[in-house]
Amino acid sequence: MAFQTKQGTFAKATGAAPVSQDITGLGFQPKVLILWCTKQTAEGFAAGMSFTIGFSDGTNEFSPSVAGDDNVDPSNTIRAFVTNKALYINNTSGSIDSTCDANLTVVTNGFRITWTTNSANAYIIHYLALGGTDLTNVKVNNDTMPAVVGNKSFTGVGFQGDCILLIGSLGTAVGNFGGAVMCLGSAVSSTSRWAVSINAKDNEIMAAQLDCKRHQRTDRCLLQLSTAGVLRAGADFVSWDSDGFTLNFIAAVAADIFGYLVLKGGQYAVGAFNKCTTLNCNNDVNVGFTPVGLTLESWGRAASTTISADGELSLGGSDGTNESTAWTEHLDGTLNTSADQSAVSTKVLRLANGPSTIKAECDADLTTVSNSFRTTWTTNDGGSEEICYAAFGSAAAAGRTTKNTDPFPLGINAGISHRISGPL
Repeated sequence: MAFQTKQGTFAKATGAAPVSQDITGLGFQPKVLILWCTKQTAEGFAAGMSFTIGFSDGTNEFSPSVAGDDNVDPSNTIRAFVTNKALYINNTSGSIDSTCDANLTVVTNGFRITWTTNSANAYIIHYLALGGTDLTNVKVNNDTMPAVVGNKSFTGVGFQGDCILLIGSLGTAVGNFGGAVMCLGSAVSSTSRWAVSINAKDNEIMAAQLDCKRHQRTDRCLLQLSTAGVLRAGADFVSWDSDGFTLNFIAAVAADIFGYLVLKGGQYAVGAFNKCTTLNCNNDVNVGFTPVGLTLESWGRAASTTISADGELSLGGSDGTNESTAWTEHLDGTLNTSADQSAVSTKVLRLANGPSTIKAECDADLTTVSNSFRTTWTTNDGGSEEICYAAFGSAAAAGRTTKNTDPFPLGINAGISHRISGPL
């Protein structure tokens, strides 16, 4: 069974809560589920900032969410996270739109989503399911950031991991709060990691600067902007430990909660590359193995270590056959607010300008190029935006060794990655 993945989308159930829907046809029993969405019932573009992501291992769940109104003055943005739901979709009014739990065992070769709070909107839900015999251990959990800078060890994982994905918002308690903040990150080692954070300030009179920002780095695994768009917290990956992992906090705030997913078994690569610049060009990214699953993320700008204007985030996934992506943006300093979102089920990543301009989008090919994945940019704005990735693959054949892959690449078609092999 090796390492197995399934990428897909489904329309959220619309009945009164509690209501369940079974997603079938995966071809395997998933061990962990990554869900994400905008608040769209149709593909394309829509007004308003919206992005929700969640993890579930069937027992433990975590989900942060952001939303913001378009064409208003003052700004109206909100954030939320919960530690016991696979998805938590919020409204800018402060009310809960929809929440769900995931059951990964009751449906043969599939999973069950139960909406415990539910609106009548059939939102497009994206998912990436991971399973197979090579994926030996998974753990979804949450923990708190320290009050001081320096190393902090996180325990309770139950095993020594190979890859970590991190998500979060801002705050020490669950619920809805003014000001949008979203955080994503990943790491396999102290040299292969990335992180991104976006924000959109709430209740800002539009004659003033709105303070919508984005921050992406490949020398961090966790970044958190404040609601005003300045760096609030940041951490780098230090080590895998027998029961967890250690992070080095370069900036820290007391007790802010973040969520994580730790994976063990198989092979993983985490890194970044610069988008090629011509129509239908290819980025061939060497990861040291044949990937069977892929996530791509971008802040929509060229590589930089500084905080930049406009809160923008894209996230997509692929299993080599199926792909889908979501994008959202809240511009900085416009009158009135300019906030938009997009969803598409035929591309692995979309970069855009609101309200409805596609800057660039791509397909993913996981098999054509040896030990690599390929992105083909079917729309291209000519920019060299930085694209971050996490790739998943089956365990290495007996006799192969773990190695660094292109740690210092040259040229736009190379990637920065570190390959981690699970037990043989």
